[in-house]
Amino acid sequence: MLPDHLQSVLLTPFSHVAGIVGGTTYGVAKKTTLVSVKVFDQDTGLASTVIAGFQWAVKDITSKGRQNTAVINMSLGGRASTTWDAALTAAWEQGVLAVVAAGNENQLGSNVSPCRSVEALCVGNTDKNDARFSAGGGSNYGDAVDIWAAGTNILSAYPGWAGELDSTRSLTGTSQASPHVAGLVSYLRALEGMASAADMKAKVLALATPDLVTDGMGAANLMAFNGVPQQMIIAPNGTINGTTNGTRNGTTGFVGRRSYGLYGRRVIGA
Repeated sequence: MLPDHLQSVLLTPFSHVAGIVGGTTYGVAKKTTLVSVKVFDQDTGLASTVIAGFQWAVKDITSKGRQNTAVINMSLGGRASTTWDAALTAAWEQGVLAVVAAGNENQLGSNVSPCRSVEALCVGNTDKNDARFSAGGGSNYGDAVDIWAAGTNILSAYPGWAGELDSTRSLTGTSQASPHVAGLVSYLRALEGMASAADMKAKVLALATPDLVTDGMGAANLMAFNGVPQQMIIAPNGTINGTTNGTRNGTTGFVGRRSYGLYGRRVIGA
C-alpha cells in the first residue's frame, strides 16, 4: 500500500500526463528527459503562480541554450488573459515552443488561456473514431485550436491509484491530448536534429493528417501524426518492422530531448 505521506503527492493526474510525454512504457518520446514544474495545489492554482512557473521554465531553457531541444507542455487552462498572451509571446520571441491543452469546457478555445495565444501550439481532444470528444468535458474548438490528438481513454502511469506505486489509469481530456504533441516534438527533434520553435511548430502541422477529424467546429482539421507510414515502425536499433499509425506508436528508442511539464486543471485569476 502507498504510504500516507505520499497520497497527496502522487494521487494526481500529473504523472499521467508526464507518462504520455516521455514515460518508458506509455510515452511518445520514451528517452526524453522530463522536468516537472509544480504550479498547482491539487487541481487548481493561481494564475500568477502558474505564469511564474512557466517563466521559470522559459528562463531555465534559455539560460542553458536549450531552445532548439526543449519543449514545454501545459495541460492546464483558465479564463482568457492578456497576461498569458504576453508571457507566451515573450517565450516565443526567445525561441521557446509551448504545447498547450485546448480545454474541456466545450466552448471556443479563444475564450481560454493559454490556448488562445497565437504562439502556442494548442491541441484538441479526439476519440477513437477521430471525432472531437464532445461528451461531458468536451474538447474546446474553434480557430484557436491548431491540431488534434488522441485524448480519450488514454492509459498512462498513475502512481498512487488503488494504493500502488506502479499503477496505471485511463483518463480523458485535452490534458491527455496535449502531451501527445509535446512528446511528438521531442521525438522529431531526436529523429531529425535540433530545430527552432518556429520550424518545429511548422513541422508538426505539416506532418499532420488533414481532413480526418469530424465535428471540429472551426478548428484546424489536422490530426497529429509522427510521419511513420502505416505498417512501419522504427525499432530501437534503427530497423523497420511491425505495424503502427498515429501519434503515439512508432516512437520507441529514439533519444529524446527535454520536456518541461506544467500540469493541472484550472487556473484561477487573470
